[in-house]
Amino acid sequence: MVHIDDGDDFHVWDDRADGHGVRGTLQVFHPVGNRWSLADTVYTGRGSGT
Repeated sequence: MVHIDDGDDFHVWDDRADGHGVRGTLQVFHPVGNRWSLADTVYTGRGSGT
C-alpha cells in the first residue's frame, strides 16, 4: 500500500503471481478516547498486476 501525497490517495496493488491477493487497510487514530477506527479497506484479489 502506497500513499500518494497529491490529493492524499492510497494505492493497493498485487505485484506477485502467487495466487494470493493483497489487502490494504487504512485506520484513523482518535486521540479523544485513545482508539483506532477503520476508515477503509481494499482487497485486490484479481491477480498479479492489479
